[in-house]
Amino acid sequence: MELFPSVIVIDVSSTNLACLSPQILNDVATADFVAVDQELSGLGNTAGRGRLQMPEYYSKMRDAVLTRRTISLGISCFKSVAEYVKPYPECCDPLQFACTTYNILLFPGGEFDMDGSARSFLVAHGFDLNRWAQYGIEYGMKENNERFVDELTTVLLLSKAEVVFHNGLADLAYFYHSFWNPLPKTCEIFAADVADVFQGRLFDTKWICRSVLKWRMHSLEYCFKKAQRLNAASADIGKPALRIRHVHPSTINAVMEIPIFYQNTQSGNLGGVKPIVGKDVCELMYNFGFCNAFKQGTCLHPADLHQMDLVLDVEEDVCRNGPAENAVSRPPNDVQRMFPVFPMSDPREMTTTVNDVATAGKRKTDAVTLESVPLKKASEGSLFPHALRPRLAPPRPADNFPVAQRLGTDHFSIDNRKSYNLDFGLHSAGFDAFMTGYVFATCMAQLGRSEKARRVVFTHPEGFVDRVHVTGKSEPFVFRKSEHVQCSAAHFRKILECRNRQ
Repeated sequence: MELFPSVIVIDVSSTNLACLSPQILNDVATADFVAVDQELSGLGNTAGRGRLQMPEYYSKMRDAVLTRRTISLGISCFKSVAEYVKPYPECCDPLQFACTTYNILLFPGGEFDMDGSARSFLVAHGFDLNRWAQYGIEYGMKENNERFVDELTTVLLLSKAEVVFHNGLADLAYFYHSFWNPLPKTCEIFAADVADVFQGRLFDTKWICRSVLKWRMHSLEYCFKKAQRLNAASADIGKPALRIRHVHPSTINAVMEIPIFYQNTQSGNLGGVKPIVGKDVCELMYNFGFCNAFKQGTCLHPADLHQMDLVLDVEEDVCRNGPAENAVSRPPNDVQRMFPVFPMSDPREMTTTVNDVATAGKRKTDAVTLESVPLKKASEGSLFPHALRPRLAPPRPADNFPVAQRLGTDHFSIDNRKSYNLDFGLHSAGFDAFMTGYVFATCMAQLGRSEKARRVVFTHPEGFVDRVHVTGKSEPFVFRKSEHVQCSAAHFRKILECRNRQ
């Protein structure tokens, strides 16, 4: 089965909104399901939330949501194609979707917080803050509110299309507060309001992959690449498989085409040798799906060992042949040997040194260097802007000590056909929304689906519909109406406005 070579994402801003808004609203209204993702101005302090009971967890999340906003909205609309059987008769139980994906740039009105970590993350992954401020579609200011945002919210709330998130509790909270109403004070009222409009059509791919499909990990990149492999393998043996046909207007030039190269690293980088954990793939990457030590420059493994394709290669080999050959060789405590220990300076001395370098530059020190990161142009595949910034310099490594990789190296590129980019998909809201929808459609192909009101739906969604994953917890957050909790008055007013607007 030939996998799609790229993903078409339509970039929407104030410059092309007038010609695109009718198509966006129509695509959302007529879709079988809509996958949603957002870029946010911050998440606040999330440390320790997983240990809290749900009311306290929600209260902490609400405190962060009230002062932050959605700055980019990704929407990927999937519509089933009934004529699929004719062009592809060789496939058993076929399932094809026409897909249109939008990356909508939004600029919130009024005051809001933008976390420093969020700003750094966004800029590092290609988000242009200057373009956002200049061309973002304004919302949230009654005197200058863009009608499109209200119309899009109305269609999403009142349509029959299923709505899909990945790890969706925070996304739902930000969506509610940014486009719907101020977030309710209690999680029970929040659940009742959301259930009033989404009950029976709300899904979280992270929860489905974890609780139903029992996948080993559940990050979006892992789920997407595993879904690609699963569809390819299913098609090869005549089992239910998925096909995607991207649709975009030919008259619009604001189209991003993000390449997706399916790579079998067993036969590619390793010359047919089976990869082994700890030798051919980073242990942390294999066991957790990410390696913060690598991004911090402290992982002893090189960049090439942090590819998700390698993780999946090892996983598939373990499933076929057992864990003996690919077992992690290091004991759990020995994993610390992957991290070099750098001596810590006095914080007061460190602050003074940075200020001296950044302002006067009157004295030199070995503790701090100004690191210039020479990068390729965006057209050559680089994700990061050229930057000159103060940076703590680690001690000179010994001969057997690895040089720490840092953000901004050539390894962080879109895809050079030799090694997968480590920050897959640029973290754009549109591309992440597509990945979420692709995983959801794969779940439909694997778990069984039927037709309802000319839309493809799950045959038996009872165990996972209206349930979203909660970070740090084993149980989902369930959106359901309760006899003991009524919807908020603000919610009733909002729904009445939406129905009158229709």
